[in-house]
Amino acid sequence: MDKVLFRFDFNKSIGFGHLVRCNTLAGEFKNRKFKNIHLGSKEKNLFINYKKNFHKILNINFKNEKDEIEQIISVYKKNRCKLLVLDKFFKKRNYHFLFKKKNIKLIEFVPSKEIKSFADYIICTIPYAKKEIKISNKKKKDQKFYFGEKFTILREQFYKPKTVKTEKYIFLNLGGGNDKNGTIQILKKIYEHLDDFRIKLIIGNNLNYKNICLWIKKNNNIKKIELIKSSKNLVKHIDQSKFAICSAGQISHEINARAKKMILLYIVKNQILQAEKWQKKGHSYLGDILKIKKKELIKKLEIYKNKKNKKFKIKKKYYTEILNEVSK
Repeated sequence: MDKVLFRFDFNKSIGFGHLVRCNTLAGEFKNRKFKNIHLGSKEKNLFINYKKNFHKILNINFKNEKDEIEQIISVYKKNRCKLLVLDKFFKKRNYHFLFKKKNIKLIEFVPSKEIKSFADYIICTIPYAKKEIKISNKKKKDQKFYFGEKFTILREQFYKPKTVKTEKYIFLNLGGGNDKNGTIQILKKIYEHLDDFRIKLIIGNNLNYKNICLWIKKNNNIKKIELIKSSKNLVKHIDQSKFAICSAGQISHEINARAKKMILLYIVKNQILQAEKWQKKGHSYLGDILKIKKKELIKKLEIYKNKKNKKFKIKKKYYTEILNEVSK
């Protein structure tokens, strides 16, 4: 049975986007009779719901980037893997040549189409315009490029039909990790301007969970906030909402897949490019979560309360093109 080695990290500080998409990909490989190995740091209590897709889980400490790549190569060779899925960005790109030298078949997720990669299959899900993607795809013939939001890897629930009606809800989520106290800042600014709208607040594993709960307990006197801890039925909550206020990470792809308008903010700088590209596709981008201007946020809030969303269509699994290619 062929084996796939996954290298990605996740925790409450950096969030869970890498885990969500790699776990989905691992499930697809498992369905195709591959065995998956996860290599990287993990928090046991957070990984428990995802373990079923991984045959083996290895937790190894790395001294630096060079040592990490050498360890990846060692595990790959020792386990006789067929493929490496790399969802961890290395700043020193020349180390990647070692993968090529050791004949390692590689899928790499990159944060921009401009990034140099030696991978066989390169995935960048930034929502580029079609023209930008066409220009970028004229590259090396021995590499395959999968650029644009259509190659986003989403959980199974996001490929299903709508089962609920859209109501007067605002979906609020700033990712699954450290929101830099942004959730409370947004609630403070918009609570008095909700009118007949309510908030669906997805809290997940937010580092500021306790502070958020305390703020809601103290200020939610007219019961305008519905606090949701689990992401199990996330698609239902998105579908019920008129629009979303969110960070520009993996959650923005999930919301876009359900044809909802977004007011976007960035929490970490690697979300800026994605937010800017979403803005060009009809969404709103308000910049740094730590520098939210109340007037600007309320203005967008009022516009989106009355703005129609585009017609919903079930998203296709374009990423299966990648699976078909690497499974040959």
